[in-house]
Amino acid sequence: MLNFESIDKNILFKTVFDQSANLILITDTRGYIKYANQRFCEVSKYSLEELLNKHSNINKSGFQPKEFYENLWSTVRAGKTFRGEFKNKDKFGEYYWIYSTISPIFDKNNQIIYYVAISENITYKKLLEKTSIYSETFVKNLFANLQKSGIIVIDSSKTVKVAEGEVLSLLTVTHKISLEQHVEVFFNEVGLSSLNQEIEHVFQSNKAKTLEVDLQQVSLRIILLPILNAQDAAENVLILFQDITEYRQLLNKLSIAKKQFQAIFENAGAGIATLNSQGLIEICNSSFKELFEIDEFQPNIHIFELFAKKDTLTLLSTINTLVNSDDIETFRNTFAIESKKGKTKWIDITLSLWIDILEQKRQLILLAFNVTDVIEARKDSEEREKILQELNKTKDRFFSIISHDLRNPFNSILGFSEYILQNYDILPTNDVKRFMDIIYNASLNAFELLENLLEWSRTQQGKISYQPKQYLVKPMVDHVIEQLSAIAQRKEINLTVDIDQNLQVFCDINMTNTVLRNLISNAIKFSYRNSSVEISANQNGSMVNISVTDHGIGMTQEIIDKLFSMEELKSQKGTEHEPGTGLGLVLCKEFVAANKGQLYVKSHPNNFTTFTISLPIQE
Repeated sequence: MLNFESIDKNILFKTVFDQSANLILITDTRGYIKYANQRFCEVSKYSLEELLNKHSNINKSGFQPKEFYENLWSTVRAGKTFRGEFKNKDKFGEYYWIYSTISPIFDKNNQIIYYVAISENITYKKLLEKTSIYSETFVKNLFANLQKSGIIVIDSSKTVKVAEGEVLSLLTVTHKISLEQHVEVFFNEVGLSSLNQEIEHVFQSNKAKTLEVDLQQVSLRIILLPILNAQDAAENVLILFQDITEYRQLLNKLSIAKKQFQAIFENAGAGIATLNSQGLIEICNSSFKELFEIDEFQPNIHIFELFAKKDTLTLLSTINTLVNSDDIETFRNTFAIESKKGKTKWIDITLSLWIDILEQKRQLILLAFNVTDVIEARKDSEEREKILQELNKTKDRFFSIISHDLRNPFNSILGFSEYILQNYDILPTNDVKRFMDIIYNASLNAFELLENLLEWSRTQQGKISYQPKQYLVKPMVDHVIEQLSAIAQRKEINLTVDIDQNLQVFCDINMTNTVLRNLISNAIKFSYRNSSVEISANQNGSMVNISVTDHGIGMTQEIIDKLFSMEELKSQKGTEHEPGTGLGLVLCKEFVAANKGQLYVKSHPNNFTTFTISLPIQE
């Protein structure tokens, strides 16, 4: 017969507690841990040494409300037993559920000296409660009807148990994947043999893994998810496939547009910089650094450092007004600064407000031009004032284009791209595609505007060279149409060409291509969907007339009279609200005149518009 009197009770109780499948925790009356059995340490991921003399709230997850714990303590301090479910957090931040019975331990004087908590790990039950409402039939039907997705579920022997979804049909080469088939056969056939090793890793580690793979016909995001059994071991692996081909293509287009924009931004004739609400410069282009003689730009240079002290108050007041007022959006003025060689340099600047649509943060865009030559060329103050007024009228429209028409696509590009980056893992594919389309179209619009602004700026500075030769007309037109065909196709507009193969013209090809690109692009922009744009050419004496006709919104004579004036320049939207500035037509007229030609326009509202450029056949 077993003699209990001969056994050390402490050793006996510790042996029983440590072998128990339950989690056992003993605390003093203040809640500080005095003992935890092996099972408790295994589930909480803490060692016994890490738990001893720590408060029992070391596992607290914050899930239960304050009232839950107040009820717990009031119950056990009254000498009663408390029972309840706890959502706890282990040492590494993972959550687990336990059902606990907490009772007081009394001494011989009936005073509470300890509390003992005996708990059952119910994490797996909780998972079953969440997942059991979905039947296998429901899951199969769900993934069978989801576009651009698919799932495969395999067991530990890599045998297929579930295979549903559109993507699996897309991947199939010769044999369709079937149930009870070894999954390696399918992976090897479709070019995903590398997944075999990844699946092994998921089974061994019990951790999910996400991959992105580019195959010949499709790009995939593949998520490997372990399905755990009651012993917290991976019993199955669910493989989720997502077709991200269009998303990758859109990212590539965005990358190209971004590089184009960066090239234009860096090589623009104007100095451009962005300021925060305190007047600190965040980024600037090379023209800005050259203008203000900045050798090595360091972020957060204050704008005041670049101007004379007497202008500091004006700049400070301007920045505060722009940042804090809803009425004034643009400030423009001319300032004198001293160069490193001690000479006076006149800088014409514009400050425009820009609001970050996601963070609702106000920032400023600064544009700067060197107008020293213009000012010094006019010694007489009255003549100088007149020249500056004329210059300011042109610059005002230029700044208006920058501050309004250019700011809008930048808001779309920066706002939506930041939103995608912040929410990439939770955004539905359709939302990502829609946002990327908006970014791509905004980038194209910004690129077209910046290109025209750059060309116009170069004409004003006399930096465009005129090198005319004889060229065949049709290849020039075909080259421009090839550049614009994608835009026309997107709007379902048919571009037709009626030009004799041998017809020649004497011109500068770069200027003429710019003119043709602007005229045909405008024709597409102001045409109705499913209409046509005709490009034709014919000889008229010693000249060649090249015409571009659209059947869109047309123009009144009043609008035609203001088309080529910088002072009257007005932005007009296309038939599908495409933005425009009118600067392209001003550029066209200057380039046609430089090639000893003329530009004509005929139009009728809601009927047609025809632009005709007349260029010489020979020198």
